[in-house]
Amino acid sequence: MDELSQAVQELRKLNPHPASAFTPDQPSYVVPEASVVPDGDEFKVIPNQESYPRLLISRRYVQMLDDPNVNDETKSYIRQKLSSGKNLIRSLEQRESTIIRIANLIVSKQYEFMKKGPEALLPMTMQEIADKLGLHETTISRAIANKYLQTPVGLFRFRDFFSSGFRSETGDEVSSTGIKEQIREIVSGENTSSPYSDSKIAELLKQKGFDVARRTIAKYREELGIPSSQLRKVY
Repeated sequence: MDELSQAVQELRKLNPHPASAFTPDQPSYVVPEASVVPDGDEFKVIPNQESYPRLLISRRYVQMLDDPNVNDETKSYIRQKLSSGKNLIRSLEQRESTIIRIANLIVSKQYEFMKKGPEALLPMTMQEIADKLGLHETTISRAIANKYLQTPVGLFRFRDFFSSGFRSETGDEVSSTGIKEQIREIVSGENTSSPYSDSKIAELLKQKGFDVARRTIAKYREELGIPSSQLRKVY
């Protein structure tokens, strides 16, 4: 017990966050704007109210407008600020509504993604969403900037759902993200002593029905942080 007590005393002196001296900034945590949850055989979007500020008009200043002891100049100033406040509240409500509408369209298009993950992501563009919502593409881009969606298969940026794609010989569509996941899967199953070249990976994808150029394979491999076959053989 003496040895245990001494060990506990030593442990209590240690810093539970030893790397904090090298990263003095407080970590920033991601709070998703909405969550996708199963709803029978479908999925539904639930807004995360904590991520949206709730602003109210101060009743005190509204009452001052009817107070005969308040001069006209002050009342004019209050009316101006109340109008600005109401416009800000409307803008925030519109922003929240736009994000949720975008999330619902994403879920509608990406049903298989919500069940299987990134490999099932279908090609989708911001212009496609903009057309359905009757908005400009730049409005969609601004609305989803630095926004996150919690899904049954993980936390993702809204932007992660938008990508170009490929069409297989059978007519199936898959996004560039889906192709990247297939490349990752192919590489993970290769013989490390004889890793696949980009041409071989392209050939294997061709067997699955997807005609992807070798230079595109190289580009996606680099984006995934997968070294060339020569370097993979070294490591």
